[in-house]
Amino acid sequence: MIVAVVTNSGKSVSNHIALAKNIAFYEFPKGNLIKIIPNPIMEKIKDNNIKLEKNPSGGRHLKTGKELPKFLAKEGADIFIAKQMGEGMKMNLIDLGIKPCLTQAQTIEDAIGELKCL
Repeated sequence: MIVAVVTNSGKSVSNHIALAKNIAFYEFPKGNLIKIIPNPIMEKIKDNNIKLEKNPSGGRHLKTGKELPKFLAKEGADIFIAKQMGEGMKMNLIDLGIKPCLTQAQTIEDAIGELKCL
């Protein structure tokens, strides 16, 4: 199984999915790092010079919940770990066969360790 985790440093779990610099992919249950690649949502923000202002509804309308699940599926992810995610993101992940997992762990190692119960 392949676990995807949003990260800035490659060691910690990012607080925000769309604003994370990278996505790290790990082999589960071994925990071996497969690759770290730029977060396509953050790349879109940079490439299109998008201002990161919240709308009255609280969102940023970056289409993260629609675009990121497709990207993760293309990259072969089976599980996606994040600190928070909206219902739309969760449903789109599930529809593509990816298990959404929420964590409060600070490190990727600890977050993957929480998955041992799977």
